[in-house]
Amino acid sequence: MHSVTIIGFIVIFVAYFLFIGIYLRKRRGIKSLGGSIFLKDRNLLGIVLEAALFVGFVCALIAINMKDDGAGISLTARLSPFAALFFLQTLFRGIGEWRAHREEQRYWYEWSASLTVLSAFTLLLILEG
Repeated sequence: MHSVTIIGFIVIFVAYFLFIGIYLRKRRGIKSLGGSIFLKDRNLLGIVLEAALFVGFVCALIAINMKDDGAGISLTARLSPFAALFFLQTLFRGIGEWRAHREEQRYWYEWSASLTVLSAFTLLLILEG
């Protein structure tokens, strides 16, 4: 992994933690909620969708690693199911929070995490290809 990629990751994650720490918590006063899949105020569709994403992730991971014992597959291709899983889970959790608790604005935590994962994977895709 190149040093530019590592510096890019550091910049992305520092920006994320500054955004949630300073802007969301201190300036806007938005409290975060734990990230459990079985929170009492989650709807059944959100839980089923998240479980389906996890099953799809496991199938994709097995398919990538079983092909020729993983030989010749780049790091980006190996990490793509992880990136897709975390991006889609946080995106859909944010949409569920937005629909259910719009006034509390907790969805900003999920959407910023989703954007961070997407940015980090895009950086890895561009620089490490």
